[in-house]
Amino acid sequence: MELDDPNKLRQNGEGARAEAECEQLLNQHPTDAALWHRWGILAHLNGRTEVAVARLRRAIAISPMKGEYDCDLGALLGAVGLVPQAIACLGRAVALRGDLPEVHYNLGAALERLGRLDEAARAYRNAIAIRADYAQAHNGLRNALRRINEERGSGTPGAV
Repeated sequence: MELDDPNKLRQNGEGARAEAECEQLLNQHPTDAALWHRWGILAHLNGRTEVAVARLRRAIAISPMKGEYDCDLGALLGAVGLVPQAIACLGRAVALRGDLPEVHYNLGAALERLGRLDEAARAYRNAIAIRADYAQAHNGLRNALRRINEERGSGTPGAV
């Protein structure tokens, strides 16, 4: 069962159609975690955050060892301000899929939102160690280090 990329569908104005397709497929395959995950991502892209969270949680309940699902749920929870919940999801994601740079990047972003800058910098560094050309992680690290230096009274960027 090959499905189109959710981002492309939304950009083409087909997000609602894609959600309806997922729903039909889930009627036939109600325990397909990948479909629940996709349906959740589509809901998020269509601006329905609460629905997205519920669907991603369902995907995780079906397939709890799929760290990518925890990563996406954690990123979404962090983006809507539920940062402690995001960090818990991302901690599970690190334990399951610590090989994915996105897991560490999203953890860094959540930690940074809580002002836990040293931990955020460490998470960004972990993402960069996995994928050296990860621009978002480099930007996150630079911002975390700048904030650390400001808080500690140092005017030298990267002095930490």
